[in-house]
Amino acid sequence: GEHKEEYSQSFRHLEFLSALSATIADHYPNLTIDAPSILQQLMDGATFANAFSFDPYKKHKAKLPASVPLHQVDMYNETLQYVSFGNIAKKSHGVLDEALISQDLVAKASARCSLIHSSYLVVAEGMEYSDLVDQALRSKAFDDMSESETVAHQNSKTWRIRRHEYSFVNDENNPRFGKGTTRSVKKEKSALQQLEPLLISFKGKV
Repeated sequence: GEHKEEYSQSFRHLEFLSALSATIADHYPNLTIDAPSILQQLMDGATFANAFSFDPYKKHKAKLPASVPLHQVDMYNETLQYVSFGNIAKKSHGVLDEALISQDLVAKASARCSLIHSSYLVVAEGMEYSDLVDQALRSKAFDDMSESETVAHQNSKTWRIRRHEYSFVNDENNPRFGKGTTRSVKKEKSALQQLEPLLISFKGKV
């Protein structure tokens, strides 16, 4: 997201894809195309979709606060986006493939960016923490954290809880954490307790 309209909105995708193309080129030195060519293939084949779809013209239980200007709706909806590389192979005529773009490469590319704060892997969605726990346990998304204590210690895997809330810049009733206020440690502690059935399965040192 951004506080000032059009300050960084038009550059975020280009920055991320540029960083990703450089990361891919570094990781696969034997590719037949260089970083600028990879960037072009990514720009042609990568797709971004908004995670939020707030529409002020439809009837919502949560109405747009009176203090929030209408143009902030688009900025809010683009705060968090899904990125997909499903069209890469077709657009690059087989030179690039979605399988080559690992989670690790996406994370490294995100770390190179100044406009992209973080990248996330979605493992569960729901309205209650219990829904998230059930889905995560069923999908075995955290099996690598639930290995034997010996293996977990050798891998030095760690975890932490970060609870983010998203709202509008000028919404005085629900400020965005990280913008005008710090994150809510109280709410993170509450989330910890509700996620206990999942977290208790993690092995290794605390």
